Amino acid sequence: MKIHLSFLWVIFLAIAYFSHALKTFLILFGLLLIHEMAHVFTAKLMHYETGKLNIYPFGYSCEIRHLKHGKSYEEIMIVLAGLGMHLCFPLLFELAYRWDLISYSYLIYLNELNHAIFFFNCLPIYPLDGGRILDALLHFFLPYQKARKLTLIISFLVITLMLVFRVFRFPNMLLIVLFLYYQLYHHFNEMPQDLLEFYFFRYQHPFMTKKNRRRSSYLYRNKAVDKIHDQLIQKEEVWLKQMFSKFK
Repeated sequence: MKIHLSFLWVIFLAIAYFSHALKTFLILFGLLLIHEMAHVFTAKLMHYETGKLNIYPFGYSCEIRHLKHGKSYEEIMIVLAGLGMHLCFPLLFELAYRWDLISYSYLIYLNELNHAIFFFNCLPIYPLDGGRILDALLHFFLPYQKARKLTLIISFLVITLMLVFRVFRFPNMLLIVLFLYYQLYHHFNEMPQDLLEFYFFRYQHPFMTKKNRRRSSYLYRNKAVDKIHDQLIQKEEVWLKQMFSKFK
C-alpha cells in the first residue's frame, strides 16, 4: 500500500510539538489510523481493491476502488466497521488508565475526544462516513446519478447550515469546513467521469438477477435494469456491451 503524506500534516505536527500537544496529536492519529484500517480490512474481506493511503492534517483516507459503485449494503458494512472502532476505544483508554499510563483527567479528555470524532464522522456530509451511509441509502431508491447528486446537495446544505448556526466556531474547524467544501466541489466536477466509471464497473460486474428488474432510462446501483435506449428496451448488460464495444 502506497502512502501519501500531506505537507500540511507535517506543519500540524510541528505546531502540536511546539504547543506541547504532541502526545494528544499522536494518539488522535493513532485512533484515526485504527478507524481507517477497519475500513480497509472489511473492504479486503469483500474483495475490494485498495490503493493509496492519504494522510491529511485531519485524518486518513484510503482509496477503496469502486466502493461507491458496488452494492450499497457492502459500503454500509465497510463504513460501519470504522465507526464501530470508536465503541472499542473507551476500553483501551480504561486499560491505559488502570496500567497508570494516563491520568484520570486525561482518560476523561480522551473519551470526550473519541465521542467528538465519532459524532463528527456521523454527520451526513460526503465524504465523511455519515455522508457515505446517506449516499448508499439513497441508492436503494434513486438512479445512480440522481442519488449521488442529491447526496452532494444535502452535504452542502448541512455544512452551510452548521456555519450559519455557528456549530463550527473554532479556527481549526473552519479549516476542516474549507476542506469539506473543496471535496464537494471536486465531487460535483467529477460526476460525469464518475458515472462513466460506474457504467464500466457494471459492464465488468453485471448485476446477476432475473427478478426485480426495473424498466428505466437510468442505471441503478442496487437493481438490474431493462434499459430504455433509443426507444428500445434492452437488458442493461446488452446495452453496456454495445456501449463499450465502440471504444475497442
